[in-house]
Amino acid sequence: MSTVKSNTWSIATLGAVAALAFSTVSAAADDTPSAIVNQIKSVAPEVSVSSLSHAEIASIMNVITSSEGNSEAKALVTTLAEKYEEN
Repeated sequence: MSTVKSNTWSIATLGAVAALAFSTVSAAADDTPSAIVNQIKSVAPEVSVSSLSHAEIASIMNVITSSEGNSEAKALVTTLAEKYEEN
């Protein structure tokens, strides 16, 4: 019986942590590490990183780290940033 209570408590705690993480991720990215900001700015200097959410920054960083060429990354990052600013 205590195993069931323990598992239920763990699931409830995990749900609360996930909700907190989601609310934090949707906040503005004012606390983005400077290394990440610098990396984005080195590819696309016109992108306003401070106006992006953490999820948007993560998707841009994914493009930067997975793109084969700097020009390809710049084009994709610029396009993404423009789409994010529209929303």
